[in-house]
Amino acid sequence: MVKKCSFLILVFIIFGLSNNCLLQERLSQEEVNKMISEINKKIKEKGYNWIAGITSKSALSPEEKRKLCGILSDEFKNPDAMQAVGDSLYFEYKKNEVNNILKKTMSTNWETWMSDVENQECGNCWAHAATGVAEGLIHEYIGQNIGIDQDEMHITNNAGGCGDCDDGYTYCGMSFIQNSKVRSEQGINSFPNYDHAYWTINNYSGHSGSINAIKNSLNSSPVLAQMSVYEDFYSYDDGIYEYTTGAYEGEHAVVIVDYGADYWLCKNSWGEDWGDDGYFKIAFGEC
Repeated sequence: MVKKCSFLILVFIIFGLSNNCLLQERLSQEEVNKMISEINKKIKEKGYNWIAGITSKSALSPEEKRKLCGILSDEFKNPDAMQAVGDSLYFEYKKNEVNNILKKTMSTNWETWMSDVENQECGNCWAHAATGVAEGLIHEYIGQNIGIDQDEMHITNNAGGCGDCDDGYTYCGMSFIQNSKVRSEQGINSFPNYDHAYWTINNYSGHSGSINAIKNSLNSSPVLAQMSVYEDFYSYDDGIYEYTTGAYEGEHAVVIVDYGADYWLCKNSWGEDWGDDGYFKIAFGEC
């Protein structure tokens, strides 16, 4: 990463100052407790059914929080416009490459087929969401969850102009998997000379974001979804999330794996110490 040895000390000094600034902007324990208390008070006042708690993201600085929202989107920059679309949710999903052979009719719950929740290191939620969809399909095709872990950073570093570690478009990860084989971290270590250590897809598509369309999509694939993030979402702990309080932070990519009577069950990429072991429920029509 460092071009010249003579620049090594200077680079470390710059990085050190930057990190110190971020740490100084982080909330204190007292400030976090107060924030959580205020969010829960407003949740109760509005009659919502979710709980805010201290998570691994609650105390982050504003800059660190915004970096977790890595989706580029002209359509949803305005939070009012996003609220106005109601139950319309923009999303793209990968069609099952063996759709004529593999039929998912017994259940829409893809959580069983998901790999472990990871903690994105930068604004590459678009890559984590895309690989989450692909991993679910791979595991179901194999017939067991063997913990396939695709290399998100390989996608992030090679996706070209549509995405990088700062941000990217929702289609970017799917497009890369379709056009370039993506490697499995286990496979590449165990079978470096075998083609099946890589995975690809033959198609993906975007569809109407109506509730019924998403439900139908879940019959054949997990769904890659784009959502708007507000300040209170960083402290989601349990329940069915509904936007309650705080400023708009940015766009984020997640994986819808199942649904209930009035909510989607989604896999996030903020680590298992956020939300319900890395997952969350969100009300239909929210964000």
